[in-house]
Amino acid sequence: MDFSEVLSVKVADVEPVPLIPAGHYIWKPTRYSLDDFTSKKDGTEYKAVNIFCQAVNACSDVDPEMLKEFGGVKNARNKINFMWQSSGDDDEAKAAAIKAQNQLRRFLIDHCGIEDGGQSLGQMLDGAMNSANFLGDIKYRKDERDPEILYAEIGRTAPVTDAPE
Repeated sequence: MDFSEVLSVKVADVEPVPLIPAGHYIWKPTRYSLDDFTSKKDGTEYKAVNIFCQAVNACSDVDPEMLKEFGGVKNARNKINFMWQSSGDDDEAKAAAIKAQNQLRRFLIDHCGIEDGGQSLGQMLDGAMNSANFLGDIKYRKDERDPEILYAEIGRTAPVTDAPE
C-alpha cells in the first residue's frame, strides 16, 4: 500500500492489529538495549536489559490459520525484559539486581545454549545476538487501564530441545 491508500481509509474502517497467536515459537535474539525508567505508578526507578527477538519458527501448538492472518512468522517480533529496582533500600536494590543477573545468566546459558567460557554477562549477551535460538511461548496480558487491550508477550523460555512435538 502506498501513502495515499493508507491515509484515505476512514477511521471507522481501520482494522485492529491481529495479535500473534498463542503457543510456542523458536526465537532468535536480534539486539538488546539497556534502559533506565521510572514507574508512573509510584516513582520507583528501574533498570532493564531488553532483548528484542524475531521468531524463526512456530511450533505445532500454534494455530496455522491465525498465524497466516497475523502475517506469518516473519512478522512475529517481541522482547524479553530482565529488570530490577534500582532505587530505594540498598540491600533490596542489590538483591533485585542479583536476581536479575541470575535470570539473565540462566536464559543465556540454559535456554540459548551460550557457553560460559569465563565471559561476562555482557559478552555472552553480545554473543547471543543473531546466533542463538530459544523456545518461548506467547502469553497475553491485559492492559491495566483498559482490559479490552491485550498485549502479546514472551512468557516462559526454555531450550529449543523442549519444543512441543
